[in-house]
Amino acid sequence: MGAFKKLEHKTKREYVASQIMEAIRNGEFKVGDKLPSEQSMAESIGVSRPSIREALGALRIVGIIETTNGVGTVVKKDKVEFLSEGGVTELSSILGYGGNTFEVLEARKVLEPAVAVYAIQTMTEEDLSHLEEILQYMAEAAKKKDFSEYHETNKRFHLLIASSTQNSFLTRSVNSLLHLFTDSDFGAEMRRRYLTDDSYIVESLEVHRYILECLKKRDKSGLIKAFEDHDRQVQNQLIGQ
Repeated sequence: MGAFKKLEHKTKREYVASQIMEAIRNGEFKVGDKLPSEQSMAESIGVSRPSIREALGALRIVGIIETTNGVGTVVKKDKVEFLSEGGVTELSSILGYGGNTFEVLEARKVLEPAVAVYAIQTMTEEDLSHLEEILQYMAEAAKKKDFSEYHETNKRFHLLIASSTQNSFLTRSVNSLLHLFTDSDFGAEMRRRYLTDDSYIVESLEVHRYILECLKKRDKSGLIKAFEDHDRQVQNQLIGQ
């Protein structure tokens, strides 16, 4: 595929975004055209899929592309239209945000299920009762459409699972990943834009109930599946699939 070049300079997500913009400017992709798959772009440019997703996330935020389930990612605006709307400053600002949201999500995908399975051995009835309370707070925040409170309480839910292992290293590791995702400017902007619609929140509550039920039953295989569902739900929401 000749539309993109290998990474040379800049941060990876900045370089990916610049390559996509350049391809649009050169007419290789016009408004309405579908972009190549993430895997294809990752191989062509020489970066990981999380870097591709970071760039696509920024381009999606400023409206250059849109992603539709069953269709893929298509060009929504050409560069002339984007420039006329002063979009470069916004895109530059977004790309400059700290943290790599999708690398953090990949790390959580590896670490959190393992921590939760270990927590099955150490979690007390009191811990389970506290998780029940937190889940109720999440439901109340969702009902009020207080999404900031919902996500803060969500973070407490995950951290309590980690802290119930009584292993300070595991607790600090999960806590660090949670804060990297929720507190970085890029992650916060992605969350504000894409993790606040009603259908997502309903599904999010369901998967957290599933996690809790598996912990109660000490169901390791169910717990792993619950976390896989959780990760898939978040990633698909963020990338528009």
